[in-house]
Amino acid sequence: MRSAICRIAGAAVVLAFAALCVTASGAAAETLTTKYYTLDVPQDWKILAGPTEKKGVTHLHLAQKNHKCSVLVNIDKAKPGDAEKCARYSAKVLNGSKPVMRNGQWEFTFKKMGDSGYCIVREDKKAGLLISLVVSGSNLPQANFVYSMRGGYPALVPHKPEKLW
Repeated sequence: MRSAICRIAGAAVVLAFAALCVTASGAAAETLTTKYYTLDVPQDWKILAGPTEKKGVTHLHLAQKNHKCSVLVNIDKAKPGDAEKCARYSAKVLNGSKPVMRNGQWEFTFKKMGDSGYCIVREDKKAGLLISLVVSGSNLPQANFVYSMRGGYPALVPHKPEKLW
């Protein structure tokens, strides 16, 4: 299985780390609403891309203005079991740790260009949807606002990892 979300795993990390290296221009901090979720973006974050939908994948890319953290959120259609497959494939692409299931989500960590990162993959089997969340940078806790995501698909709402290994 190589859904669109898995095919973009490598590109996601490149984008996430590019956000840490360049000064981004984007929309002011705001409340974002997509057809899947609502997210309050803090004032010290910029929207780099999205939310957009391309080939059925809803994409959002955010970066902390001081370039210490970046977040990439993708939602795609999925069949039951695709979350595990996507997590394993993404971990392979990112040369990450072995994905583990915790709190109803697949999690793994990775290290690229001297910064740390982690990925969370969840699925809503009833709705046939998958969410992939990639957080990267030198100060990962700055992305904790993503865990207040809300909307009509509670199974997609990621949980803060208990530990980052």
